[in-house]
Amino acid sequence: GFNTVLDLSADPTVRRIKGAPNTKLGETVFFGNVIGNSAPDLVLSDPTIDFDGRTNAGKVFVFDGSQALPPVFDLATSSATAEIRGASVLNQIYCSGAGDMNGDGLDDLLLNLNILNNFAVLDLSLIHI
Repeated sequence: GFNTVLDLSADPTVRRIKGAPNTKLGETVFFGNVIGNSAPDLVLSDPTIDFDGRTNAGKVFVFDGSQALPPVFDLATSSATAEIRGASVLNQIYCSGAGDMNGDGLDDLLLNLNILNNFAVLDLSLIHI
């Protein structure tokens, strides 16, 4: 049965994915058959991560659901199965949905960009199919 108290520090089945400090890893979380091996894959967004001189460009990480994660998975030392990177500074890319949008039997990712421009947020959307 379900225990009303779940102590995340003591539960051996809990998996932790560690991202960069002071970012928003897990801002959005989805499961879907993105890779195509019938297992539900884990999709995590971190819209505020910096890389390659691109401040707040963001990344979307895909983890193969057929592969077991270790108790602690550190993105600083290990790579996700797939990674989608924001193209430029302040893109803040994130995944806002997953589903089979083109009828090919695989889940596709709906990606959004919040492009910060002089304190105004322009919300541009694209569909990755």
